[in-house]
Amino acid sequence: MEQLKWVLYGVIIGVANVIPGVSGGTMAVLLGVYDRLVGSISRLRREFLNSMKFLVFIGIGAVAGILLFSKLIEFALANYEMITTYFFIGLILGSLPMLYKKSVRGKLRVSSVIAFLAGLAVMLVLSFAHVADSSAVINAREIGGFVRLFLCSVVAAAAMVVPGISGSFILLLLGCYQTVISAVASLDILTLIPVGLGCIVGIFVCAKIMDKLFRTCEVQTYAGISGLVVGSLVGLYPGFSLDMTGVWSVVSMVIAAAIAFWFSLEIIRKE
Repeated sequence: MEQLKWVLYGVIIGVANVIPGVSGGTMAVLLGVYDRLVGSISRLRREFLNSMKFLVFIGIGAVAGILLFSKLIEFALANYEMITTYFFIGLILGSLPMLYKKSVRGKLRVSSVIAFLAGLAVMLVLSFAHVADSSAVINAREIGGFVRLFLCSVVAAAAMVVPGISGSFILLLLGCYQTVISAVASLDILTLIPVGLGCIVGIFVCAKIMDKLFRTCEVQTYAGISGLVVGSLVGLYPGFSLDMTGVWSVVSMVIAAAIAFWFSLEIIRKE
């Protein structure tokens, strides 16, 4: 039963990573599995069996979420962008009380405030960064295209591990998003090879860094994560319209916030 829950969590994390502006890392924090996910990846060689018992099911769910829902997400963003985006905004808003609790641990520290502001500043810079043209398809069959997709995927995958920073948004900034999402939707294996290799490298390197931070300065790390998550709302905000779309967007956001807050309470109770 627990393994099925991990697969479901993986699906949610995978779906989140498909959407520009939404972070799979944030969803992992919301679901209460972020620390374990990062630790399992970072200590894979030393604790192989224990790590794999968890990572296999999360990985199956994440891959399934990406493959099964990439077309659905494309459709939702194309036809119901505001409603879909507000749903994810609601998930983030509902998780903020839990993040605050983890960032404070009973006492507000100057170091935590600095970490929060640093994370917020990073996201504000990314939010107003120039997005490269992603309409041109990158040919992975050429050496230059293969290397570019690999390097971009390393950066994007590292961003996926960090809550608040969207790997898909990083791909947008680097001009690779359309190539990658189309390759996933059409199962273009030749294009997915450099993407997959880059994701493996980026995830393992960043997971080791995050695991080290959690073991040495957990409170400050969560404060920085809180800044990243709050700052991500700026880039995610799609505007608002005074019509039924706006009404349904608010309803979507409230429902998502309630779900996230309920999850947050469950996680807080377990600690």
